[in-house]
Amino acid sequence: MINLPTITERTFGIEIEFVNASPRTVATALNEVVDCHYEGYTHQVTRHWKVVTDSSLNSYDNAGEVVSPILKGVEGARELERVCTALDTIEGIKVNRQCGLHVHLDANDMTVGQIQTVYNRYADYEAQIDLVMPRSRRGDARWAAKLDDKDEVNHNRVKSKRDLSNATYTRYKKLNLESLTKYGTIEFRQHSGTLSF
Repeated sequence: MINLPTITERTFGIEIEFVNASPRTVATALNEVVDCHYEGYTHQVTRHWKVVTDSSLNSYDNAGEVVSPILKGVEGARELERVCTALDTIEGIKVNRQCGLHVHLDANDMTVGQIQTVYNRYADYEAQIDLVMPRSRRGDARWAAKLDDKDEVNHNRVKSKRDLSNATYTRYKKLNLESLTKYGTIEFRQHSGTLSF
């Protein structure tokens, strides 16, 4: 097991996109280490891990997304580590340029101002963050688009999380605020796909 850095008790969720393996096969393999089900196409939050199809990948038969339940703290990180270790045992599974890794962080206890600060800091350092990403995840990537002018989340009319959620017009940004009203989270979408813990 890997030594973990300090981990807060803020809840989180992970989405791991993959190719070159059947979603049903992946769900069966993961079910050996965590409660995991193949569920086709769905965005429903569950108490178990699930493997779903993903429209951003070019195949429903040989690609998909592993979606965690709500995780928390060291226990959640260790569960994620078990899942990544199990993914590594699946013959043929891999990630490519199409694949992403998405992280949802709970924002239920955050104020509108705090969420604006997260967005603004990401926007301020977007060019530097791009430099540590593969070229396919830089700039205005298709499923993780460049953040628009910060004014859209700072405008005086933005007084609620619902307003913030509606301010960016699409969930396909590097930092997705639409998830605020749907899941109570901020979703970080820019990271390239990986199966590595």
